[in-house]
Amino acid sequence: MARTTRQRRPIRMDSDVRELVESAEFEQYHRERQAPRFNVFDILRYSEYEIRHSNVLAWLLEPGETHGLSDKFLRRFLESLDPR
Repeated sequence: MARTTRQRRPIRMDSDVRELVESAEFEQYHRERQAPRFNVFDILRYSEYEIRHSNVLAWLLEPGETHGLSDKFLRRFLESLDPR
């Protein structure tokens, strides 16, 4: 069985790391990881009540509910699962 070898470019650690750290994607990733996480359930002191969370999420995910968001929340939620 014949083996093929891949040609790899030489590692340029300094410039590769600098390019990564200076990229917009890295800056966004870093900013998201450093920002405090907003959680409305913590503010309301409901963070321990899983059933209530499920009910609120079900309400938000249903386009025909009374929140007036139509399918906006559902679409944003689905987009967050597979951002392109």
